[in-house]
Amino acid sequence: MHTIHRTAILLSAGARITTSAMRCPHTQLRLRLGAAEIKDTAAGLIKGLETAANDIEGGNTQDALATWMRATDAVAVGSAEVCLPALIATDAAARDAGAAAKRSIIDAFGNCYGRKALYDAIKASETTDPLLARARDKHVARFEANGLALADAGAREQVAKLKLELGAEAAAMEQEINGDASTVALTRAELEGVPAALVDALPVGDSDTLLVSLKAPTLTPVLQHAKDPAARRKAYIAGASRCPENARRLNRVVALRAQIAGLLGFASHADN
Repeated sequence: MHTIHRTAILLSAGARITTSAMRCPHTQLRLRLGAAEIKDTAAGLIKGLETAANDIEGGNTQDALATWMRATDAVAVGSAEVCLPALIATDAAARDAGAAAKRSIIDAFGNCYGRKALYDAIKASETTDPLLARARDKHVARFEANGLALADAGAREQVAKLKLELGAEAAAMEQEINGDASTVALTRAELEGVPAALVDALPVGDSDTLLVSLKAPTLTPVLQHAKDPAARRKAYIAGASRCPENARRLNRVVALRAQIAGLLGFASHADN
């Protein structure tokens, strides 16, 4: 489930807002981490999540729900530092580290939300606070989306297996997009109307053309501002046609989601 577990159930949906908590945590994020820092930070986040899960399962905490909420909230906030570089870093090593960190955090959440003892502890948590109850129910739903409410152990194992394959396919799709360096060659005449600063920064290709990256920060201004409709069409088609292998992966993702939904008792993934 991308966007890092939907920002840990929207920061647990039931956390009480304090004066300090009202400050946007992302204003203090470090978004220029190197590859090694990204790897180490992600490992620390995962360790905190797994430690909380172990403590809850071992009965080493008085309030299972509060412990789990603190752990998932910490990962939700901290994950931005290590995952965003996959999309925005100019250094290839940092991009790759960011993609790997995102995958590892998603896998860690998937592992935790597949643990029966943890599920039982969170589901059994009692609270009279309606916000905390809503947070608990949201977390319980994530466990049950991994099949933990199924009585059939074989079905639970099948859901877990399919979830792993689904995650691998989704990660491969993202990696393909993040690593794609495709360009489309356009002349300066075709780029008339595009901001001059962008045009002047484009690398030079063959036959007096400039190479327009198909990544959104470069492609979008061309699609928005180029006056030549044929040039816009050329750029759009190039952008829409990149990463052709992802078409196969997308079909497999759709099939896996449908299969998982069926095992969980839903008519389709949309009902899950």
